[in-house]
Amino acid sequence: GPSMAFLINGLSFVAVIVALLLIDVPAQRPTAAPRSMLREFGEGLTYARRHTGIVVAISVATCVAFFALPVSQVATIMAKNVFNLDAARFGILIGAYGGGAVVGAIGLGSLGSGVVRPSRLVLCGVMSFAVSLALFGAAPVFWVAVVGLGACGVSFISTMAVLNTSIQLQVPEHLRGRVMAVYFMAFTGGYPLGSLIESW
Repeated sequence: GPSMAFLINGLSFVAVIVALLLIDVPAQRPTAAPRSMLREFGEGLTYARRHTGIVVAISVATCVAFFALPVSQVATIMAKNVFNLDAARFGILIGAYGGGAVVGAIGLGSLGSGVVRPSRLVLCGVMSFAVSLALFGAAPVFWVAVVGLGACGVSFISTMAVLNTSIQLQVPEHLRGRVMAVYFMAFTGGYPLGSLIESW
C-alpha cells in the first residue's frame, strides 16, 4: 500500500545522505563580512545578466519548467478523463516519467565530458521533450502515453543536468551560490505557473 511505498522512498534517501557525509570538503573561511541576503541575490542577478550564456541557460530552464515540467499534473488528468485508469496503471504511467529520467541520467553519464557539445545536448533535449510531450498528449492508447512520458523523463534530465552544470562552470566560485539562486528562483517559479495554466 501507500505507506510501504512512502517508507521505501524515505529509506532511499539514506544512501544519498551517507554519500554526502563521506565527501571531504576543506573548510573555507568567509572572505568578506556578511551582507544582506537581498544584496547578495542582487549580485548574482547582476552577474547573470552580464553573461549571455547564463541568461540563455536560465531562460531555457524557465521555459522547460513552465511548458514541459507540469506534465505530471496533465498526466493525472489524462489518466482520469482519457484513459480511465485504475491505481496500478496510473502508477505505471507516472512511473514512466521517473524511469525515463533514470535512463536519461545513466545515458548522460555514460557519454562523458567532451563527447557532445553541451549546447547540442540542450537543443536535442528541448526538441525531444517537445516531441515526447506531443506524443503523450495525442496518445490514442495507454501504452503510447507511457512511452511518451518515459521519453519526457529522458529529455528532461538530459536538458536540466547539462544546463545546471554549464551555469556552474561559467561562474566564479565566490558567486556560484548567488547565481544558482537566481537559476533556481526562475526554474521553481516557472513550474507552478505552468502547472496552473496547463491543468486549467
